[in-house]
Amino acid sequence: MSRPKIDLEKDAFDWVIEILGFLLLGALIIFPLYLYKTLPERISIHYNALGEADSFSSKNTIWILPAIGVVMFVGLTILNRFPHIFNYPTEITEKNAASQYHNATKLIRVLNLLIVGTFFYISIQTMLGARNEDIGLGSWFLPVFFVAILAPVICYIYRAIKTKA
Repeated sequence: MSRPKIDLEKDAFDWVIEILGFLLLGALIIFPLYLYKTLPERISIHYNALGEADSFSSKNTIWILPAIGVVMFVGLTILNRFPHIFNYPTEITEKNAASQYHNATKLIRVLNLLIVGTFFYISIQTMLGARNEDIGLGSWFLPVFFVAILAPVICYIYRAIKTKA
């Protein structure tokens, strides 16, 4: 049986998350443009588990995160238009399709925002660190990032199983 294709209406939460995502994506592109000329020729390109810079390269590498961020953001935004092709932890039926699709598209929007926000934070910290205004990502970065990514996924799975009928 093929899954139903439904045109989903965005609620206020969806709009807020999408707008915040687009704003962060814009910031991810604009800040490197603004600060590029002030960066030294060598900047940090990798951080260890404690958030300390441990590898360095040309300042041109500052464009890698915005490039990956744009590709991922646009890709996830386009993918989110086709919730009928997602993998679900429960069977999708005519009866539960709308609620399951809404739940899944909210997850993708939140993850998209978190990913672009994380890229923005790493990019800013890299540029500030290169200008000696701040050093590294901080030892709290990795645990906070994992919790920030896992929390919406766990909430999604809980809601998906709860509304499977």
